[in-house]
Amino acid sequence: MRHPLTLLAFALLPCFAHAVSDSTLQAAREAFRNNDSARLASLGDGSGDRDPLAAWPGYWQARLALDNGDDNPSRAFISNGGNAFLRERLLNDWVQSLGKRGDWDGILRVAPALGSEARDADSGCWLDVATLNRRQTVASAPELWQNVRLSDGCARLVEEQATRGILPRHRPRHACACCWPATI
Repeated sequence: MRHPLTLLAFALLPCFAHAVSDSTLQAAREAFRNNDSARLASLGDGSGDRDPLAAWPGYWQARLALDNGDDNPSRAFISNGGNAFLRERLLNDWVQSLGKRGDWDGILRVAPALGSEARDADSGCWLDVATLNRRQTVASAPELWQNVRLSDGCARLVEEQATRGILPRHRPRHACACCWPATI
């Protein structure tokens, strides 16, 4: 034990390296919350970094771009590989963004990259709305009616199914009046 301080310094080195990553992550989160895409871009996208937290700035950049109707950063983030959780989350966000924009063909292009097991309820509903709008049929989803507040995609799905006569004219016993579409 001639150099105990040297051993201690090497042992603590990962802790100090991670602290820089934490400050970058916090700055990126604040830039996202403040809708500051320039600041996010200056912090990098984390591609190629082995730290799982390093991908968050890139995810937030892509999310801000989606909010502004730009799909290119999402395309780049997804094709980059990296953090599987954030890729799935961004694919769900992308499908929802396309749905709110009424881009049915876009949803049908993006959704297959998002496996059904990774698809959240809202993305699944937007996919069904896109499918309906391309004159294909989808299974009615009565379990959606049990929700007190439907997500945007699921509310649109119920409205589309009602318009096409797929839903019954009367409100099912288990559906609350607050979420049953007024168009019926």
